[in-house]
Order: sequence, then structure tokens, then C-alpha cells
Amino acid sequence: AYIPANSTALTEITSSTPITDTIVLTVTNLTSSPVDLTNILIKIKERTFTVLDGFVFRSNGTGTGELVSYSGSAEMVDIPDTYSTMEENGETIFIEGDTYTVTAIASGSQSSYAFQNATNMTSVDIPDTVTSIGAYAFYNCTDLTTANVPTSLISIGTYAFYRCSNLSSGLSIPATLRTIGVYAFYSCSSLTSNGLDLSNLTSLGGWAFFQCSSLTGSLTLPSISTIPMRAFSSCSGLTGGITINSGTTTIDDFAFYGCSGLNVTLTLPSTLRTIGDSAFYNCSNLGRNGLNLSNITSLGDRAFSSCSNFTGTLTLPNLSIIPSYAFNGCSFTGTLSIPSSVIRIETYAFSQNDFSGTLSIPSNVKIIGTHAFFGLSNITKLVLSSGISSIGSKAFSGANGLTSIEYNIPALSDFSSSSYPFELAGFTSKSVEVTLGSNVTKIPGYIFTGASSSYAPKITKINIPSS
Repeated sequence: AYIPANSTALTEITSSTPITDTIVLTVTNLTSSPVDLTNILIKIKERTFTVLDGFVFRSNGTGTGELVSYSGSAEMVDIPDTYSTMEENGETIFIEGDTYTVTAIASGSQSSYAFQNATNMTSVDIPDTVTSIGAYAFYNCTDLTTANVPTSLISIGTYAFYRCSNLSSGLSIPATLRTIGVYAFYSCSSLTSNGLDLSNLTSLGGWAFFQCSSLTGSLTLPSISTIPMRAFSSCSGLTGGITINSGTTTIDDFAFYGCSGLNVTLTLPSTLRTIGDSAFYNCSNLGRNGLNLSNITSLGDRAFSSCSNFTGTLTLPNLSIIPSYAFNGCSFTGTLSIPSSVIRIETYAFSQNDFSGTLSIPSNVKIIGTHAFFGLSNITKLVLSSGISSIGSKAFSGANGLTSIEYNIPALSDFSSSSYPFELAGFTSKSVEVTLGSNVTKIPGYIFTGASSSYAPKITKINIPSS
């Protein structure tokens, strides 16, 4: 754009070709006076951009428009609910033209977004006319402390408030909101709330509230098919329980990881089939009344690891593999019943629990991983079936209350000298009786040893079949 020598303001640029997204405006100033760019109407085929007081708006031709960018220097930014274009009246005098209602903050990208240049902004007032906050709108606005969510809002785009780490104003989710995109409030660690009611959502993105550790109160989940990956990971301030609504089929990896404040019974619907890796890892106050997973068809590693407040009976799903650390560090009580479908029990799967009575390993189980049943100090009887082909190191170590072992494995390979699969067995009971089945032809080397004689299992009797 060329500014004549007698001009100090650029007021209009007209293009005859469609421009659908980005405008690059180069101004050559041949005057000695500063150029005023604060009120520019850029007329483009199909769209109109208007610059007013640092705001750039884009009209869509239906009486509404969206905020494209803001480059002002204000600390407290008040987004107008309407704006007007400028039109020539035939005498080279520009007058106010059409008025548009601001209904959206436009979507951007990591390199170009609405408030990218609002370096001084600490608060923003979004008008109730806005129904959509687009992708990346307030991306990485680390000085932003206050932002209201309009009562008319329908969608919050991906990365919309990503890493707004000082955003501390209370978050109130309007009943109109339907969509929250991935990473929308990622690492908004100062963001507060008095509960989080998402019951009206139809779409929730992964990582949406990741590390929003200052959110407090209860969590009400939406009726969606999938609770996405890391959606509430490390939201340690949320309290109350979790009700997974009917219709939900999947809880994805790390969905509630580290939600240590959730402290009431977990309710799972009959529709749920998949619980991902570390989905409830370290939800240390969740639980209390047992856990029924009979409808689950896929269970991830560490799904309930370190959920130390779970008590009562654990009802396992009919899986072929119990994954590693799945129930490590819980406090389940009663008898552990392993389904006949299980063929492999991975490392630390049931370690450090309060199961009691008889632990019977079914005949279809082939492999028992290292530390799989480590620290089950209340087990009194252990039955090992004939189908087992491998037992990992310290698999049953720490079974202090054990008094009886029924051993039915025909010819298991020797253990290494440092495997100690039954170390400290009977340490409290002081007496363990081992009964060998009629099919046993070999007792493996080092099976009943410990790191020292004081750590060796307290075997007082071995019953050997006459055959």
C-alpha cells in the first residue's frame, strides 16, 4: 500500500481476488508524519477485515463476525460485542457502515493466534454474544489471570487456554457448552472452581484439564463414549467421587492419573469395556467398597496402581492377561478369585494388597511374573496348579501369614540363586507345610531360599507322595 505524501492515514484497501485466511499488509510510508493504522477497513471479496483499537475483526456477511487478533497494549482487555465497518459516502468522507455482532474468537495455530501479541494482558472480558472460543485463542498467555467464560458459549477449541498458568479466576462451565477441545486448559495450574460440571458436553478432548491442580470440588462427567487420554490427569484438588455414566465404553490412558483428592466410591457402568494404562494410577483416596470389573474386556498396565484406599472384594474380568502393576498397592480384602480365562499374570499385578484366605492359581495360568503377588501378608494357603511353566523372582515373597502350600507343578526349571520366589513366606506364622502333588517329579533348585537364612521361608513340614 502506497501512502501519498499529503496523507497521514491509510483508510481503505480493496482487493478484487478472494483472500480466505491470511493478509500480509506492507506499508511504505513516504511521509514525515506517523501513519495512523488504528481504523482500517480492508475490503476483500467474500470477507471484510476491520481494525479498531487494536482488534482485528472478520465479518462473515450475515451480520456476525469474529475476532481475528488483538495487538493492543491494554492490561484489562474488554472485547466489544459489536463492531462497525467504515464506508465512503461519495465525498471521500468515511462514515460508520454496517454493524456486526461478535460471535466468535477465531481459531489460530501455534505460530499465529488471536492474542499472540497481547503481551500486557492480565484480564479479558469476553461478551455473552460469543459462542465459540477458537483454537489457540489464548495460547501460552502466561500473564493472564482473569478470563470469564460467556454464558452463551458452545465450544472451546483446542489449546484455547494452553499453559495459562496464572489464570486463577473461577471456572464456571455454562449449560450451553458442548465441546472442549484437546489441551484446552492444559497446565492451567492456578485455575480454580467450585466443582466441575461437564454433564452437558458432547465432546471432550484429551489432555483438556491436564495438571489443573487447583480445581476443587466434585467432578460431574459427560455422557460420552470415551473419557479421553489424560483428560483430568493430575487434577489432585478435585474431591468427591466419580460416576462414569451409562454409555461410556472406554476410559483412556492416564484419564484420572494422580487425582489423589477423589475420595468416594468409584461407580462403573455395565457399558464400560476398556480401562487404559494408568487410568486411575495414584487415585490414593478413591474406592472403599470393592471393585467389580466383570464386564471389562481390556485392562491396561497400572490401571489401578497405588489406589491404596480400595477395600472390599475385587471382582476380576475374564481376561487372558492380568497386566503389570494393575492392582499394585491397593488394599483389597477377602479372597482373590482368578478367572479360569487367565493364562498370564504380569509383574507386580497384585502386589501389596490385603487379600486373605486361600489363593488358588487356576490350571490355565502358565506364567507368573516377578513380584506378581509380592507382599500378600494375609494369605494363609497357596495352591499352585499343574499348568504353571514359569514363576518370576519374588513372585510370592512377603507372604508372611502363609501356613500351607499345595505344589502341583510337575517339573519346573531351577531358579537362579537370587530369585527367592517364596522369601519370608510364613515369617509371621512361623510354620509352613508344603504338600507335593502326585504328578510332581522335580522340586526346582533354589525354590525355597532367601537372601539369608532368616529370610528363607519357614517350612516345617513337606508331604511327599509315595509315587
